[in-house]
Amino acid sequence: MPTTKRWLQRYDYVPPARMVLLPSELTDRQEEIERAFFASLRLKNGTYKTTRGQRLNDVNELLLRHLPRDHVLQLMDVAVSSGVATREWAEALDRAALEYELWAGDVSLEAYLLGNGAALNLLADNTGYILQFEIAGDAFPAPVGRYNLLRFGPQILWMRIANRAFRPEAGDSSLQGWFKKSGWRKQDVLLLSPRVKSHPRLHFLQDDIMRLRSDLAKMDALRAANILNESYFSPGQLRRMFENLRSRVKDNGLLLVCRTDESEVNHATLFRCGIHTVSVVDRLGGGSAIEKLVL
Repeated sequence: MPTTKRWLQRYDYVPPARMVLLPSELTDRQEEIERAFFASLRLKNGTYKTTRGQRLNDVNELLLRHLPRDHVLQLMDVAVSSGVATREWAEALDRAALEYELWAGDVSLEAYLLGNGAALNLLADNTGYILQFEIAGDAFPAPVGRYNLLRFGPQILWMRIANRAFRPEAGDSSLQGWFKKSGWRKQDVLLLSPRVKSHPRLHFLQDDIMRLRSDLAKMDALRAANILNESYFSPGQLRRMFENLRSRVKDNGLLLVCRTDESEVNHATLFRCGIHTVSVVDRLGGGSAIEKLVL
């Protein structure tokens, strides 16, 4: 297993997935390590997971002012990235002594590690799309770039063959059996900070907010932070996602939409969602830019 000390000594060093997702130890610089790891992963949709703590504290306080306190709350956070902000929301709820269950979803959550020990390892999402290669402790993201292709061409090709044998649609082929006999192992992981997964009231699920879901319990409140942004999606896509999220909320439940600007200032609107109506309960900063699309 690559060591944390080695990463701290080399600023050009990408933390290997095994060190971050299956850590043998947590250090006082864990947040720095995780930020570098998640920022290096280019996801299948072309985006990157960003992680930074203490970014939504005022958003959490806004929600606390309006959440009911007479029953066990069903709450949801969407597009949670590494889950750090979701953990901080849970901690704010704990400090307020609220009873709740908090569901956290992300479109890129389920993944797996595939490798033969310390020599060759890779990280792929649940469709088999490769996110990171690791060769003898040196990790680098995919696409690999010309430099790494020249250095490690045969090893990269071999890992791609192994990944093809283990891909979800491949089944238990004879090639996969050969790799297993040669010491290759596949382990399912979640693309989350290890600091997040231990909270007893947090539950995680693969979730695409572009898709309408009927399999979820209705929520007292749902938070969508830094996802319903005009710079990411068209007006039609934003309306569709808002309506999908609204359908997950109880009658007269709360739906918060938030955007953090380049100056680290949060702009949020807290909506109350009735069966036939949507109204504004409260705002933070300048409010959400999508208000005009959904009211």
